[in-house]
Amino acid sequence: MSTGELVPPREWRGAPDDLVRTEGGQRLHVPACPHLASDVRTATEDERAEMPVCTWCRAELDGNGRTYLKDLADAVQRFGVPVANQERVMAAMRGVEHDSLWMPNSRSYVALGRDGQARAWFGKTYAQPSRDEVVGFPDYVAGGRDGSRGGDALRGDVCPEHFIERPVTGSCEQCD
Repeated sequence: MSTGELVPPREWRGAPDDLVRTEGGQRLHVPACPHLASDVRTATEDERAEMPVCTWCRAELDGNGRTYLKDLADAVQRFGVPVANQERVMAAMRGVEHDSLWMPNSRSYVALGRDGQARAWFGKTYAQPSRDEVVGFPDYVAGGRDGSRGGDALRGDVCPEHFIERPVTGSCEQCD
């Protein structure tokens, strides 16, 4: 994924600690941030150097609230991976070199880290053994990020004068 590419959050395929931002947003976020509910894009190198990171995300990146786990079997159990998916997670993560495992304060995934950086991660219905590979399990719903925008595929344009989303069938409510 190239830096600066627009990506709907429900289709995000980066590491859980990649920095992103919304168009017009003033802070950087990790994709799991609860503040994100609209399309995001990866932050450019200049934005990473100049923009502050949201407080919640800063705590996430600094490891505050992390729960460290002793091994993969412990992580699968304590995270609550459904029994039907436990062996699938174990199989997908075999061979991933790591020196630590943790759940972030959001409790939204488990990361396998090496030298302090997340290298692979898994949730209850998927495993991502590398940045480019996602293994979905039978109950996996593609792009099921946080559920905040589920089911609304049609969206109106943003009014260039009032910066609010127009209904798909009409004009901006402020312009009327």
